[in-house]
Amino acid sequence: MGERENGPILRTRRGARMDRHCATRRLHRLADTGGVHAALIHPHMLRHTFVTAMLDARVDLRDVQIAAMRANPKNVRYTDLHTVCEQYFGPPRTTGGSHAVFRTPCPGDPRVNIQKDHGLAKAHQVRQVIAAIEKKEDH
Repeated sequence: MGERENGPILRTRRGARMDRHCATRRLHRLADTGGVHAALIHPHMLRHTFVTAMLDARVDLRDVQIAAMRANPKNVRYTDLHTVCEQYFGPPRTTGGSHAVFRTPCPGDPRVNIQKDHGLAKAHQVRQVIAAIEKKEDH
């Protein structure tokens, strides 16, 4: 923020890293001041909004993950991955239960299969989607 290139984004008045409780209180105060009346507003909603806006703008999945501090593919939500797949590959050709299969234009790897696992995407499938996107962009 400002001239800083690293360190916490949200700081307390004393300059320390803001914990989630302090961030929630500040967000509630800002929402009240701005006339936003959401009963269950919380700081994590800002992350969802940020990621959704980046995906809607067709930002590369890796850039979205890095920006959202999700360098680990184990932390990618299934709905986020599904949205990215739809944007790059179109609607799924098969859906059923917890699976969605997308056709890719890549010879040799004609599809990606993603599966929901307690609300998250499986890490190996996130890597598979990233590889398919990279192949698509290279052609």
